[in-house]
Amino acid sequence: MCVGVRLRFLLFSFFSSLSYFKTLPADELKIDKSFILNMHESSGDMFLVEHVISLAHKFNLQVVAEGVENAKTLSLLESMGCDIAQGYHFSRPVPKDQLLEWLNNFEVAKYWI
Repeated sequence: MCVGVRLRFLLFSFFSSLSYFKTLPADELKIDKSFILNMHESSGDMFLVEHVISLAHKFNLQVVAEGVENAKTLSLLESMGCDIAQGYHFSRPVPKDQLLEWLNNFEVAKYWI
């Protein structure tokens, strides 16, 4: 690994495979938003997300969940041990000239319950 460079791979994208766990020198695993968005309606998605988080941690990977759009989903992911969440629950895209202001006003405690 190069200094200051972290590698991430997406799980469950079109070309992904479980063999990536053994072969890629990654630091993070990112769960596609299609699984996160449907967790509350799909027991299958919830099962997959929960067990992917567990499996990733066994390989010493941090887990990023994309597509977090509400506090209920964030709380559920936190209870499953998810390390990082991203999505519209935190913010819609911000123009670059407003980004520093947004970052200065962002409160982590507000989101991680």
